[in-house]
Amino acid sequence: MRRTTSIKRPVTLIASIVLAALAAALGVALLGAGEAEAAFPGKNGRISLSIDRNGNEDIYTINPDGTGERRLTTDPDDERNPDWSPGGKKIVFNDVRQFGSGANIQFDTEIFTVNADGSGLRQITNSPGVDGSFRPVFSPNGKKIAFIGDRGDDFDVFVMNADGTGERKVIDADAFSVAFSPDGKKLAYTSFENGSNGDVFSVNLDGSGKTRLTTDPDLDAVADFSPGGGKIAFYSNRNFLSGEIFVMNSDGSDERPLTEGSEASFSPNGKRIVVEVSSGGIAVANATDASNRVNIMPNSLGNENAPDWGAAPKKRR
Repeated sequence: MRRTTSIKRPVTLIASIVLAALAAALGVALLGAGEAEAAFPGKNGRISLSIDRNGNEDIYTINPDGTGERRLTTDPDDERNPDWSPGGKKIVFNDVRQFGSGANIQFDTEIFTVNADGSGLRQITNSPGVDGSFRPVFSPNGKKIAFIGDRGDDFDVFVMNADGTGERKVIDADAFSVAFSPDGKKLAYTSFENGSNGDVFSVNLDGSGKTRLTTDPDLDAVADFSPGGGKIAFYSNRNFLSGEIFVMNSDGSDERPLTEGSEASFSPNGKRIVVEVSSGGIAVANATDASNRVNIMPNSLGNENAPDWGAAPKKRR
């Protein structure tokens, strides 16, 4: 739930941000990108995303066919990078507050949670300094939140309790996004370490066992685990500047292009995938081969980013 000013079309948001990061710094320009980072097993529920309708982004949810739009936030700041809790009852996201102007413009980012009906809005971080905490994702049991944090050196991977307490750094990473594996034992993250153009890595929750999963010289970013944990979807611009969604095994093997798009999220039942279309809008397709692709939200409605497919809440008996 993801991250700065939106330099988005015609080049995709992620590619634009990475180019800016390589040219300038892994700083403010990373705060504005969208992304979806978690797919927990369950019955398919609603899709969360950020939409810019009135000059700033807010958090919305929609049905998988694009109907039933519901606006959850109304703050004048930008709210971005929504991520569903495993039970489909809460969403975590980051707020981007801009202050200053011109050469002195700065961004303060903090993490919030909100109930699925828009009630219960709560700020859970109060990060030191500027560019603090962003791109949050729930753990599979809903007790932890992983996120990217700037604590004065670079953007690293952190984990905290779901109420914002107990923050700890997992790994120094020059990171861009993070995702929990469905078993909660690993994190997949995008890193620009050693001056790379961006690759997907995995690491154990205690910071051990770092593994580089992609090695292409172009940008690979924004990983999303399948509900069973065997596959990872990610963005790559290795074939086209506008980029595609690729799929690989969770150990980094068998990479293959799936469909056009700038980021994606598996459905909770693992059969479908929701995609942010590079030219604008939101589409859903079959997760195995991208067949039966349908545009459920055309870009004419606004600037739609960072879709995350949540599980339907279990009904009380």
